[in-house]
Amino acid sequence: MLRRFRQGSLPMPACYCFDAYGFEYPALTSAASVLQAAGELSKPVYIQETNYNDAQSCADIRRAVGETGLNFKGIFQWPKVRDRDPGDFPDVFPRRFDNYLVEA
Repeated sequence: MLRRFRQGSLPMPACYCFDAYGFEYPALTSAASVLQAAGELSKPVYIQETNYNDAQSCADIRRAVGETGLNFKGIFQWPKVRDRDPGDFPDVFPRRFDNYLVEA
């Protein structure tokens, strides 16, 4: 995708956003390698969607950010609980968005 931006007439993105439901560490460390190679590592990085109030996701994200130098700015968390049946999805909406990733 970055190659397409460089080849076209569009400006490079001002920030980068990722979705990661599990495997946050490999997703972010891989993204950091690509951004570094493209000279984009200093731009803000956000997680758009990840598991709700999930200690494992939190640990993976913190570890990846600590090891890569990503300019990590925050999470816009989607209310999905790890390993929950997809049919139960609407039940999660009423929950407050206080969680490990925001408050820790």
